[in-house]
Amino acid sequence: GAITAAHCLVTVSTGVLRGEGIRFSPGLGRAALAALDALPMGHFNKVILQFDGPLSGLAPGDWLAEGWSFQPDKALDFLIHPFDARLVVAFAGAAYGRALSCARPRDAAHEVLERLRACVGGLGGRRLKTCAVSDWSRNALFGGSYAYLRSGAGQARQALASAGGERLHFAGEACASELAQTCGGACLSGLRAADTLH
Repeated sequence: GAITAAHCLVTVSTGVLRGEGIRFSPGLGRAALAALDALPMGHFNKVILQFDGPLSGLAPGDWLAEGWSFQPDKALDFLIHPFDARLVVAFAGAAYGRALSCARPRDAAHEVLERLRACVGGLGGRRLKTCAVSDWSRNALFGGSYAYLRSGAGQARQALASAGGERLHFAGEACASELAQTCGGACLSGLRAADTLH
């Protein structure tokens, strides 16, 4: 529905804003639209595999990347057993990250499991118990993982943060002047914007 307020602190993704998932009356000005165009949503997703035990020969916190079989358009990096958990977290970006996020979780997990098996030369009898896939790319509440700065876009983050005017205030990871593209940066940006409200 329609909401009227003295001030509006907007922290939704640039994907939602540019796709007009939320509309404003009056509409967003040129400065805001230009900043949104300069800060499209990137795709960097995770496929998380939980095993019935630790993979042998690998230390908690190890990072692995595929070697001779590396596929630039389907790159995966693996974080092994973070915090001693029986997890392996695969990271994938760009079009491949989007494809994994939009696939059925079971299919994404199977593909990543086979890539992991090839990377480490076998799983030593370990079995997959469950899996999870970040859905940021297919989720209409996000439209991607985080806002990235287009080449040559310079001060677009600062421009978006100041583009709202007296009553409309933009914040979030896309506006972060420090720790951009992180939850921490989003929080700091939101706190700064909230401090400006009267």
